[in-house]
This record gives sequence, structure tokens and C-alpha cells, in this order.
Amino acid sequence: MPVEFLNVGFIGILLFTGSLLSSSLAALMYFTCRLLRLATEKRAGHTSLDMMDDQNQPVWLLKEGTEVEIPMKSVEIGDIITVRPGETVPVDGVIVHGAASVAVHTLTGEFQPVEKETGGPVSAATILISGIIHIRVEKSGTETEAARIVSVLEKTRDLTAYMEAIARDPIRGFSSKTDAHG
Repeated sequence: MPVEFLNVGFIGILLFTGSLLSSSLAALMYFTCRLLRLATEKRAGHTSLDMMDDQNQPVWLLKEGTEVEIPMKSVEIGDIITVRPGETVPVDGVIVHGAASVAVHTLTGEFQPVEKETGGPVSAATILISGIIHIRVEKSGTETEAARIVSVLEKTRDLTAYMEAIARDPIRGFSSKTDAHG
């Protein structure tokens, strides 16, 4: 039985028994929770899409002492790129020159910036707050930790949709899953 049906049934029973205040509060809590859930799902979807959109941005490749702007998809393992304040780190790598404050909240949820120095690791999808750093690329594109997190989130979203389909209609939910993979 779907949760929505149970919630509506509970609110209906409260109304039927004359508990207008209780039913109003129950309805308010139900719809507030539903709005919060939808907002969170929407924000998570946008965050994961934003992380992947950064892969289309140009980066500054340090080549023979000169910075050259190239598309992110042209970056190779071992290249040295430059990242400035306000820019998103596009790769996983090691700082070979410079120091910076890096906002890592997109990966860890920690809102306190982390100080990074030469020899320290940096991750894609983090944001440079201050400083300029040169990074030796170790992973880029779908190989980065950020891309792996996005992949897990997308798989979780697919699994949630599948489980909801089973909850709504167990026979059709199981048969559609076995038809797709069997």
C-alpha cells in the first residue's frame, strides 16, 4: 500500500473523528515534507549535472612556461593545468606549484575551506577560494572521484524509481525488471 494512501487515510480519519486541528497539522507536516523532498531531489540533480557540465569548460594548460587555453576534453594524464580563484577544479591531481584555500563542500559537505599546498591532492568539483595553483592531472572526466559520486547518485535514483514502481504495482514492477535484463 503506497505511503501517500496511508497519509491521506490518516488525515481523513482525523477529520472524520472531528480532530480538525490534528488533521490540519498532519496535512501541513505531510505536504511540507513532500516539498522538502522534491526540493532536495531537484537540487541534487542540478548539482550532479553542474559537476558534469564543468567538463565542457576550457582550462589553462601550462606548456613550456606558457598558459594555453584548451577544452577540458583535451586534457591528458600528466598535464599541468592552472586554476585561479573562483574557478572549479576540473580534475583530480596533485598541486605542483602554489597554495590555495579550496571549498570542498561539493564533495564532503564541509563548508570550512581547506588549505592546500604544493604536494597536496585536489579533487574535481571543488572550488578555489583564494590562491593560484598548478595541478598535475591524475584523473579527469569520468575517472574523477566527483564523477564516480555522480554515477552512484544516478544509480541510487534509478534504484529508488524501480523500488517505487514495485511498491505501486508489484507484478508489473518485477516483470518489467526481468524483461529488461532477462
